[in-house]
Amino acid sequence: MGESSDFTDFYLKSVQTYKRLFKNWQAGSKVEVAMIRLIMIPLMEKALEEPGNILKLHHYCNKEDYVYHHAISIGLIGGYIAYKMKCSRADVWQIAGWQSCHQGY
Repeated sequence: MGESSDFTDFYLKSVQTYKRLFKNWQAGSKVEVAMIRLIMIPLMEKALEEPGNILKLHHYCNKEDYVYHHAISIGLIGGYIAYKMKCSRADVWQIAGWQSCHQGY
């Protein structure tokens, strides 16, 4: 049970970080893929430790922050699919980050 709670906290913090980045992009800042990777790689690592948490992502979403939850969740789901397809870790991270990055457009 502690594992799920750790993941939940990490996930929610990641969503809030992504939200701040997204608002900066809306204000005219450039999209920094490196920042997205800094969010997604550690979160993807945590998700792969206990993959069942990926099935619970919909429980954490709220209407106001849907766009940000969706972007992070899609990144995790895409990364997990790549992992299950036996892609290299580098490809898993790339897919997770790419999916998250492109959800806001």
